[in-house]
Amino acid sequence: MSGRRAINCVLVVLLFCAEAAVGVRSDPRLLQLVPPQSRLVAGTSRAAGQGTTGSFMVLTAENKIDLKDFYALTGGDASRRLSGMVFVSGARGESGENEHSLLVSGHFDQKAIFRFDDAGAKRVSYRGVAVLVVPPFARERESFVETRWLAILDEEVAVFGSAESVRAEVDRWVEKSTPDSLIADQLRGLEGMDDSWCLLLAWDRRRVAEGALRKLDERLGAVEYGPGMLSWGIKFGRKIEIAVRTTPFRDAPEEMELRERAAASHSFSFLPSAGQSSHIIVKVSRGRYEEWIRESAPPDPMLPGR
Repeated sequence: MSGRRAINCVLVVLLFCAEAAVGVRSDPRLLQLVPPQSRLVAGTSRAAGQGTTGSFMVLTAENKIDLKDFYALTGGDASRRLSGMVFVSGARGESGENEHSLLVSGHFDQKAIFRFDDAGAKRVSYRGVAVLVVPPFARERESFVETRWLAILDEEVAVFGSAESVRAEVDRWVEKSTPDSLIADQLRGLEGMDDSWCLLLAWDRRRVAEGALRKLDERLGAVEYGPGMLSWGIKFGRKIEIAVRTTPFRDAPEEMELRERAAASHSFSFLPSAGQSSHIIVKVSRGRYEEWIRESAPPDPMLPGR
């Protein structure tokens, strides 16, 4: 067995931003790096609720570890500035295991960051891009023993995660790839609601829609959660606005079955969907939203730090 295991379940978690950083929404510099075969894509472009309110996102356990360790790896960079984050999970790996990464835009001093030599990190080159190969942190070795890659692209974008994911994302950067059309379309459908957002296959919908979103507002249960993609975005203001959208697969039963089977094994690609989309927007008071956040919080919420 390899040094890491697949994480098959999607966990509903709350991400609390530790740094207040306002930046462009749905940063195209990050979206262009997301591999089309990703199972889960989630992002945030500013500190949720101005750094005091939890932002509802769906991440895997590996995404959480990547975020915590990214803060540790870049903590020695006094010039570090964050403007947007995108979490990626479930890209198909040759090993069949879950691939995952964290994409961050802002400003980074590569020299300062690459001085990190704890746990035997070393520097290599991939397609002309300097990469820091990071062994598992000592504090994680009982449960997480994966060696990951960290790349800094033009001092404006950091990419950190499983080696295969980072290779794919660096490939897209070198080749000047454009954002995947389906991901871009889903985000256009959430325009103005992307302070925090998430895209995932709707076969995960029950845990998200019925386990969390419906508890915030019953109207969110009115969206047709058929086989396809589920996406939502959040806009923070005096009231919290949440937009939920579903995009179904084509109606052909054999295609639905093929996609569902492929999704279950993580071996699929995002492809254009057909059929009628369902879209709903609700507004709730900040008090109600924060109450829902407290009710939904996991037993040990992660607070990213330096």
